[in-house]
Amino acid sequence: PYFSNVTTIEDTKNMLMLINKFHKLPDGYVPDSLVLTPSVCEIGVDYSCQSETQYVVKEVAAAFEKMVTAAEKEGIQLKSIASYRSYAYQKNLYDYYANTQGEEYADAYYARPGQSEHNSGLAIDVMMDGYPFNEIEEAPNYPWLLEHMSDYGFILRYPKEKVAITGYAYESWHLRYVGIETAKDIQASGLTLDEYIARKVKD
Repeated sequence: PYFSNVTTIEDTKNMLMLINKFHKLPDGYVPDSLVLTPSVCEIGVDYSCQSETQYVVKEVAAAFEKMVTAAEKEGIQLKSIASYRSYAYQKNLYDYYANTQGEEYADAYYARPGQSEHNSGLAIDVMMDGYPFNEIEEAPNYPWLLEHMSDYGFILRYPKEKVAITGYAYESWHLRYVGIETAKDIQASGLTLDEYIARKVKD
C-alpha cells in the first residue's frame, strides 16, 4: 500500500533520486545550489503562478534556460509556474486540500511533505504560449515539448497511462530533470522514472 515502509533518501545529491509515496526526502530538506528559476510566470497575470520567488537547482536552471531559448527560436514561449517548494510550503498545500477535499483527493493530486519532487528543486511545472498549465495540451506547440524536452534532460514525470505506477494523477505540465542521457533512455523506453530505477536496481 502507498505510504507503507517509507524510506528516507540518503543520497540527496543524486539527480536520479526517486521521490514518491515510498521514498521521502529528509524532514525540512533544502537542496544545495538553489538559484533563481529562469523564465518564470507573472504573478497576478499568469494562471496559478507560484506566489513565492521561484528557485531550482543550478544544473536544472541551466538546462531549463537552454530549453526555453530553443523554444523561443521556434516561436514558442515556455514559463515556469512553480518550481522549488519548501517542506513547509508543501505541508501547508497538502494539509489545505486534505482538509477541504479529503485525504484521498489530496494524495492523488498533491504530494505529502517530503514526498514532493518540488521539494528537491529538480521539478518544474510549465505553461506554454499563454495557455494555463492545466490546459497545456491544448497549446498547438505542446508536441514540441514532448519531443524535445529529453534533449535538455527533462521527462514528463506523471504520464496519463502510468497513474497506477506513479500513484499520482496525470500531469501534462510537470517536468522532472534527470539529465540528458537518462531522459533520452526513459523517453525511448516509455518507462516512468519509478520503473526505470527499479530495472536498474534489478540489473
